[in-house]
Amino acid sequence: MMRFGNYDSPVLLESLGSVLAHSYGYDGDAKLLAARAYLKASYEVEDEAAQTLYRGLAAEALMMQTPPGESDQISLAAVEADFRRELQEADRWYADLRQRELGWIAAGQNPETEFDKLYASDPELTGMDVADPLTPDERLVRGLIVLTLVVVAGVCVVVAGLIVLVRKLRKRRAV
Repeated sequence: MMRFGNYDSPVLLESLGSVLAHSYGYDGDAKLLAARAYLKASYEVEDEAAQTLYRGLAAEALMMQTPPGESDQISLAAVEADFRRELQEADRWYADLRQRELGWIAAGQNPETEFDKLYASDPELTGMDVADPLTPDERLVRGLIVLTLVVVAGVCVVVAGLIVLVRKLRKRRAV
């Protein structure tokens, strides 16, 4: 539906945001994309109450989302500023593409063929040059370390509990 239908439908964007906000995997989540989907939905509705609700969902999607190496949560204002810039860039890209396609048609060229030639590789976008600080393997190792620490802590708690239980039983027998 995003490709062939009404890609700016608030209901569709809300659904996309919901799926992205609640999808977790070993390699991370998609909270920033979810926030963008909710923000776009808020831009597409005229009702102020609906706008407020969508913005609330965007803010909620960003809960506990921090930039790499930092502890402060990413603000909705920061995400929205980036998103507005990205939307403007996309609008310029689309307007340029439309003019090229009209030129190709006017010149009697096949727009599909020309498009494929023009975009043999993906277009470059601003902000996409930021590398993830951790590779999927590094994230997996980090997760395994955390899991190991949790298991060790659990074993320590069980051992401590058994020690307390044994001492209580010995105390009762001694009486």
